Amino acid sequence: NIFIGSQTTINPFWLESTISLSNIASPIENLNYPIVTSTNSNLGNRRFYRIGTSVIAGGTYTLSFYAKYLNMPYLNVRAESGGQNIGIGVDLTNRTFFQGRYDGGNVLQTPISFSYDDNDRFTMTFLANTNNVNLLFYMSTSTVNSNSNQNPASIYFTGVQLENFTNSTSYIPTVASAVTRNEDVLTVNPPAGTVK
Repeated sequence: NIFIGSQTTINPFWLESTISLSNIASPIENLNYPIVTSTNSNLGNRRFYRIGTSVIAGGTYTLSFYAKYLNMPYLNVRAESGGQNIGIGVDLTNRTFFQGRYDGGNVLQTPISFSYDDNDRFTMTFLANTNNVNLLFYMSTSTVNSNSNQNPASIYFTGVQLENFTNSTSYIPTVASAVTRNEDVLTVNPPAGTVK
């Protein structure tokens, strides 16, 4: 996971937000969902997170995170690289997608692929245009504008991961640096009498 500070309660890169820890269990073992609340007096600005990270130009990357609806129905996810703005809009109330927006009504380019599973994990795969990518997240009350008229604005959000890969793997927590761990291993113990 090359995304630094992936566990939101210890992340030093938040913008215009306060963070408190909810008591709702996350699909990630031993990790709860922090509540991300924006109390910015500028109701048009609901970008609650931005971080830049080094990547390989032309490389394929997969961004994943966990998110749940609280009082903001929509989340716009943006990967900005060399003037390209790639992303998608997510309806947190029913796990569907729409044409993503940023900085108001600007339209995001559709990523290579995107999905949202039953564990509330969102995944987006995109191509990096340069050696740097900025990852940005916007809470919204509209599918045609990244702004919001809700104050305070809150969602459950945690477990951000960015991988130089065509799909996501199981979550790897990070704090101050990227983390690599051994590959996932699936172990199956067939019941007695099963013919292998």
